[in-house]
Amino acid sequence: MSNTLTTTKDFLEHSVEGLKQNGVQHSGINGYFCLMDFVLQHGRYWMPGSTFWSKGRGMCYVHAGKAAMRNRDYTFVEGYAVGSFIPVQHAWIVDKHGLVIETTWDHMGSGYFGVPFRTDYLRQQVKATGRYSMIDQYENDWTTIRTAKEIWLRKI
Repeated sequence: MSNTLTTTKDFLEHSVEGLKQNGVQHSGINGYFCLMDFVLQHGRYWMPGSTFWSKGRGMCYVHAGKAAMRNRDYTFVEGYAVGSFIPVQHAWIVDKHGLVIETTWDHMGSGYFGVPFRTDYLRQQVKATGRYSMIDQYENDWTTIRTAKEIWLRKI
């Protein structure tokens, strides 16, 4: 791997490898070394669209989750995106054509790389836990990461 990180996926791969090389020791969960590894194994790139709603920073999971549950043409996606400088954990929706609709930032980001979730799974998890993040579920013993992907993964 070169020293130049050019994509969100490069960033994630480099981060996971760095954790391993720097002696982070743990057995992982269900075959995933960490959350970034989960996103790498099940995520993909999403093409930025031209729509952003700017609902306010800090609640991307709620904004995207509610939008996906209200409109069957939208899919909730969670992963990493570049808002200004580096990839950060983020959630957004995609339309029926797979184009990103940014529900939180006041501009369209770039490098959207994430995992699409089935709306029925999203709805069930929100009802059971009150949380909209489907990946970062430490309070609930990593429910999604421990569940077979056929239950939560939306094929697009």
